[in-house]
Amino acid sequence: MTQHRCPGLGEPLPGTCTPGLPFGASPDLGQRGSCCSWEDPPPAPGAHQPGFHSCYPQGLPGPAWRGEGQGWIQCPAILAALATLLGAVLSFTCIPASTKGAKTDAQAPLPGGPRASVFDLKAIASLLRLPDVPRIFLVKVASNCPTGLFMVMFSIISMDFFQLEAAQAGYLMSFFGLLQMVTQGLVIGQLSSHFSEEVLLRASVLVFIVVGLAMAWMSSVFHFCLLVPGLVFSLCTLNVVTDSMLIKAVSTSDTGTMLGLCASVQPLLRTLGPTVGGLLYRSFGVPVFGHVQVAINTLVLLVLWRKPMPQRKDKVR
Repeated sequence: MTQHRCPGLGEPLPGTCTPGLPFGASPDLGQRGSCCSWEDPPPAPGAHQPGFHSCYPQGLPGPAWRGEGQGWIQCPAILAALATLLGAVLSFTCIPASTKGAKTDAQAPLPGGPRASVFDLKAIASLLRLPDVPRIFLVKVASNCPTGLFMVMFSIISMDFFQLEAAQAGYLMSFFGLLQMVTQGLVIGQLSSHFSEEVLLRASVLVFIVVGLAMAWMSSVFHFCLLVPGLVFSLCTLNVVTDSMLIKAVSTSDTGTMLGLCASVQPLLRTLGPTVGGLLYRSFGVPVFGHVQVAINTLVLLVLWRKPMPQRKDKVR
């Protein structure tokens, strides 16, 4: 039996590597609580053994023990920490202490009277009982639901169904986010100046149906890349149009509450999405998301066609 020098230790380990013992085993343990292990599978008994073998502490792979690859793991965390620090600095330096000017006609709250709560269920319920608000909000939630389920499960679908690596899935999500920025910043503004909100809403739901039909038949990541522009257009147009219609339906003082309700749709989908989406994906596969999208948006389109949404040019006072 030959004693081997482990790299980085500078001295031979008291234990010795023997081909006849199991992988990582040694006749006698060293003082460091480690034993010699083979980097490659041990050679067969009687085979020629090279003069040097890599030895690592028992239970730890060689690259992890030497620290290889640790920089790649720490790099995203360091970048996220720097970006968060930059956001904190900008929020302290660029955001004014008061974002609203003083109003002379504003009514001061009566001393001893009830104070407005940040989370007032009665105020939220009263907003949802306003004319046309429940129907618009229901359209927003129902049309977002199938796409929200798919996007919540996309990290699993990309690696399990599309067989993508983590980096490739990240590139695909970056492409999705870039299309969202372009659509919201350039496309929707031009369309809203030429078409009414009702037309844009119906068009977004109709494109949702077409994308859902294609999603039910897609079989590769290339097919999904062809569907992404239509999916992004429908998603962005629906959210922008429904938010605009809901804000116009309430008074100026209730704008903040309504914006909070609109923003609560995505957290709701992220809460229910993993459970519902996981059950659907495990039971029926990826095509079920397309089938659900077609079924729900077909019902939404029929509702919009039978009873059009009201057109408001100005906010309710």
